[in-house]
Amino acid sequence: MATQGTRKGSAKSESWWEPSFGDLLVLVGAIVLLVSLFLNWWTGPADQVLVSAWTALEVADLILAAIAVIAILLVLPAPPGKADFNKSGAAWLPWLGPISLVVIAAALINDPPAVNGLSLAVGAWIGLGGAIAMTVGGILRRVGLSVSISRRS
Repeated sequence: MATQGTRKGSAKSESWWEPSFGDLLVLVGAIVLLVSLFLNWWTGPADQVLVSAWTALEVADLILAAIAVIAILLVLPAPPGKADFNKSGAAWLPWLGPISLVVIAAALINDPPAVNGLSLAVGAWIGLGGAIAMTVGGILRRVGLSVSISRRS
């Protein structure tokens, strides 16, 4: 008979992943940033012209996508039996959020040529929010802040 908290056949319960609050924030921010690239970042008069980040940003969209994917890979653990490269890349994780913030800020301040005269749409703000979440999560992960949630009895 297995006791509570242990698996049948093992003496100790092993968790696949025990993320910190910073890890979760980086993960959510990276996913939000990646999804925002497919949303409309700029809009024209009467919403007749809608431009996504993939259309307007020449190289910045590729940089942002790469940052988001790298952040996701660094936060998630490797499957059992595979090389865990996120331990060696963990030093880069706190820098991915600020780099994405700079790239997004440059795109928002200096409109790309394809969207000259268009106004910002919701996708740009969602992408900015994802970059901010990645930055805050990276900082929390760096300082080692974690949150523990437990039930009172």
